[in-house]
Amino acid sequence: MNLQRSAGQTQREYAEAAGGVLADAPKLQSVAGVPRRVAGAFYQVRFGGRALDSAQSEAVEQSLNDLESALAAHLAHDQKTP
Repeated sequence: MNLQRSAGQTQREYAEAAGGVLADAPKLQSVAGVPRRVAGAFYQVRFGGRALDSAQSEAVEQSLNDLESALAAHLAHDQKTP
């Protein structure tokens, strides 16, 4: 799984594309919404001028941890499969 943001792609567009790739992988469907949630938090801070409160920050961190764990399990499974 090699996702790279193109030069003309916004963070939101990239998040949507990444979420689509994740949704297509059965074992990663549970984390397919993470890129969209993280991009939403980014837009809130960057363009909305509103800092994340502690609950929002923790939710983003937890989402990223969930994504990392799911990707690690997915990659480990792919390496075991001939």
